[in-house]
Amino acid sequence: MIDENDSVIKSVSLDSFDQLSLDNGQFSEEEVVVSVNEPSKPVVEVKIMKPRVLGAVLATLKRDETALYPYEGAVLPNLKHTLLTFFGLFVLSAILIIVYSIIKPLHFIPVLLLFVAFGIPIFILVFYYEFNYANNKYVHRMTILFIIGAIVYLLFSYLGDNFIATLFYQSIVDAIITPIGISVFIFIAVFIFASYFKVSSVSECFVIGASIAMGYATCEILCNGFNNLFIATQINTDFPYETDIIINQDAFLANSITNLFDNWAYEFLLMPFLYSCWSTIISYLVYMLIGSKREKNEMPRSMYLLIMLVIVLHIIAVVDTSLGIFNVVLKIVSFIASSFLLLKLLNSSLNSEEDLSLEF
Repeated sequence: MIDENDSVIKSVSLDSFDQLSLDNGQFSEEEVVVSVNEPSKPVVEVKIMKPRVLGAVLATLKRDETALYPYEGAVLPNLKHTLLTFFGLFVLSAILIIVYSIIKPLHFIPVLLLFVAFGIPIFILVFYYEFNYANNKYVHRMTILFIIGAIVYLLFSYLGDNFIATLFYQSIVDAIITPIGISVFIFIAVFIFASYFKVSSVSECFVIGASIAMGYATCEILCNGFNNLFIATQINTDFPYETDIIINQDAFLANSITNLFDNWAYEFLLMPFLYSCWSTIISYLVYMLIGSKREKNEMPRSMYLLIMLVIVLHIIAVVDTSLGIFNVVLKIVSFIASSFLLLKLLNSSLNSEEDLSLEF
């Protein structure tokens, strides 16, 4: 045992890993206990990053490739071409506005109409193409689906004007029947093509739904634009027939341009974006349904409420009431709710571990 008088040890030297020699001490190595206390190091807390669409945008703007690989293992998409498309459309818009103020409007109307019809849909399609980073082989498929969406609009428009409008008021057709029809069609079309393509990720379903929706939106803008441009004033004369008379071509042209760009923010910007939101929600529902069938599990019936929610958001976005301020409020509500669901679903799909989780 250690004697009380020998409590001071002048030096300790380590000769080898197995033997400890003590100066000024008479103790055997069995009687000695050596405790080594290392200096404490500050604990650095590493914040676990969750994949977010905003994070991908910021990383792309900073050109930081390392920021595209979060700690949780999910790879963020590189949205380089999406941002280039955005800045390109912005510059092209400024150029078109300047040119439009210089040359005669009559020679420039077709260019403006094509630009506003294809600008935002192309930007949205580029985003979804790059968002599907796991399998960027959808160019030809997106083209076919885009054409299908345009054809569907023409078919819906023809049926609505010639058959459905004879049974219901036109306002009911536009505000209720059309939103229900397009939502159900996107659901069925995405389910068919997703099953045929054997999709392996929810982002592929997003691409399919967005391609169909953007084709529909583009054709809607073109048709409504031409309808607003080609307006003739009918004048009843004493003749036994009606004739279309255009008096003062310049005034008629100015009126047509005013009709074309009267609600440009709503028709050319808001509606294509909302169509992309609604198609993403429906595509998420389709992927959940396909996943449950593959795993032979029953999907919660509450998930089907998503398509009902899309129909409601579509209705309140297009309904037209006698109170102008109420129309604006309804469109704002539809925009906020649709944007919130879009971001939730996109962020959820980026998480490799919780690809199908939707937490509120």
